[in-house]
Amino acid sequence: MLSHQSKFVCRTFSQNSGKFADIVVVGGGLVGSALACKLAKSQWLTSRKICLLESSPKKPAISQDVSNTPFSNRVVALNAGTQSLFESIGAWDLIPRKKPYNKMFVWDHCSPSSIEFKSSLEPIAHIIENVFVLNALDRVTDELVDKQDNFEVIYSASIKSCELPAKENEDECARLTLDNGDVIEANLVIGADGANSMIRKSMKTNYSFKDYKQWGVVGTVTLEESETRHDIAFQKFMPTGPIALLPLCPGKMSLVWTLPTEKAKNVVKNLSPDELAEELNYNLNKVHPSSPLIDSINSSVGLLLRPFRDVDETTITSLPPPKAVKVANAAMFPLAYGTSERYVGNRVALIGDAAHRVHPLAGQGVNLGYSDVQRLVKNLENNVAHGRKFPSYENLCDYETEAMRHNLPVTTAIDSLQQIYCTENPLFVAARSVGLQIVNSNSTLKNFIMSAAASSKIT
Repeated sequence: MLSHQSKFVCRTFSQNSGKFADIVVVGGGLVGSALACKLAKSQWLTSRKICLLESSPKKPAISQDVSNTPFSNRVVALNAGTQSLFESIGAWDLIPRKKPYNKMFVWDHCSPSSIEFKSSLEPIAHIIENVFVLNALDRVTDELVDKQDNFEVIYSASIKSCELPAKENEDECARLTLDNGDVIEANLVIGADGANSMIRKSMKTNYSFKDYKQWGVVGTVTLEESETRHDIAFQKFMPTGPIALLPLCPGKMSLVWTLPTEKAKNVVKNLSPDELAEELNYNLNKVHPSSPLIDSINSSVGLLLRPFRDVDETTITSLPPPKAVKVANAAMFPLAYGTSERYVGNRVALIGDAAHRVHPLAGQGVNLGYSDVQRLVKNLENNVAHGRKFPSYENLCDYETEAMRHNLPVTTAIDSLQQIYCTENPLFVAARSVGLQIVNSNSTLKNFIMSAAASSKIT
């Protein structure tokens, strides 16, 4: 166990008057803050200086009593693997408001097929407002700064430039220059600085980008008083994009509605909360004209699947959507796909949206980032445990391989779903209709999909 105390400092450090850190995490958002906490709590990295750079000023702490706090319009669906990560760093119990849901009902605007996911053992996920996730992580980082000499957080830290040494200059540091002129040299820079990552651009790696020309409209939905379904998430696929309603508490749901750019601007800027609710209800209940071809295919597939269908009297084949009374706090954000050709380089690694960006239709974007956190920390710990020079490029490549094996199938599948569902082409409608029927008829297949969605836990 002594090997984790071995230290390597790059040769340029003594030539500068700036700061030095073994690991600099750039970006203190949802993913970067979690990574910094996980690194600081690692028993293998206690001798390593860890620095978190956050471009925003320090935020005031939020009271744990949120009974009278209005709901925020930005939420995440944290799966079981992410919950495990948060428990390991002491952040889970610091989140004051989290809503588990055990069922999800999905249906298609253009066909009668639908699918129901349900879990009796543990929640499918927890719906949590972003602000409370960040507040919990901030509280953990504050505690670590107070207790540990090897951990530091620098707020209002905007990066002017990032210089990464070439592979053949492996003994040189990475060098970060801040807007205020401060210089930080590091053995390892980790880019958690989002989809427009400066760290990724400094790597000069190829980045595949696709603008969906869609925006996600978010808001807090107030339901009619008679609504009692408080543990079900709803998602309807429309030709313009999916509508998702995620439970927050009795009578409240969070809206994530994918719309073309101009339509999104119109509903956010020109509709009152009541008018937006009317527009939402219309689209949730809108029935597409029946297609004889698709109806015939559905009927034939249903007959073929009948002998193989799992017997479950509680399976839902049709479920009316909840009725909205008001949609408050409406806002919008752009949707796109992106993936970096490389996640690592000499003295650098990427996590989260800096490495991969996905459509929110599957609710997996931030969970992919948290799986990156666990994989990267595991490989850095292995680096130290085996007594290799830190950071070992080989260990970084191991992280890249493991992360890509997990992320690429998911990001590709989500991008494919976005394309398949955002069309009224009869062939695509028939294909996805058959697919929904096949999945909904087999509980083993549905359980496999739910397990895959919760697979960010790393052992």
